[in-house]
Amino acid sequence: MKKIRLYFIIPIILGCTLSIKAQITGRIINEKLAPLPYATIALYSNDSTFVEGTVADSEGYFTFNYNKLPYLLEIQHISYVKRKNTYNTLICGDIEMKENSEFLQGVTITTNHPIVTVDKSGGLIYSANAIRERYIADTAYELIKKLPGVIEQNNHLSLIGSNGLKIIINGRLSSMTFDQLTSFLQSLPADRVTHLKVMYNPPPKYQTRGAVINVELSRVIEFQGEVDSEYTNKHTITFKSGNNILLTLEKIGIDFSYEYASLAK
Repeated sequence: MKKIRLYFIIPIILGCTLSIKAQITGRIINEKLAPLPYATIALYSNDSTFVEGTVADSEGYFTFNYNKLPYLLEIQHISYVKRKNTYNTLICGDIEMKENSEFLQGVTITTNHPIVTVDKSGGLIYSANAIRERYIADTAYELIKKLPGVIEQNNHLSLIGSNGLKIIINGRLSSMTFDQLTSFLQSLPADRVTHLKVMYNPPPKYQTRGAVINVELSRVIEFQGEVDSEYTNKHTITFKSGNNILLTLEKIGIDFSYEYASLAK
């Protein structure tokens, strides 16, 4: 009986060992060989097809449950140069990142706060002031584009490692349409933004299975809006007008969107 038991135990142990090894592992470090936390890592197959994304932990470590060789890793951190390499091993070891030399020349970094912190729920909170001191960003939309993992295609923002992206303001869902919200963010001055919070696993109240970026605005009494109108005449006459309005008070934020269209022959 002892031999039979040993015969069954060995395959189980070997199976667990193979399962543990069949994943990509690595650690992100800086030029001083210190761990670099919260870098965004995107995994691509050998034909450059996106597979999945993740964020390095507080010690710089990351893993992927993937074992097809070779593969590509694209690593981004807001203060470092983006890096993309092909790997033929599952154990990546330490991956060194170089500081970004494209920071604004002649600008003194005065903030004492880290550029990114992590809250208790795992959300990544980026300081808008720290981003502005390092990069040129005139609007809230440009600030969001500077976040690691954010990609813009055809005026549409997406986040690596998520199934979708929803943008909210001051922790509240907006009544504006996607186009209206995009237009509003592109017109909102960057100095109105205090923090940008990236949530890969947002709470249920945000009604999404994807990621959420919360744009936190300064809580001052302010009224901001935009009005647009359009007139076309080709066989038919079309009138179209609309506006987006945001009222931010000390403890409350209200947004309102309106669009009207009429068609005449």
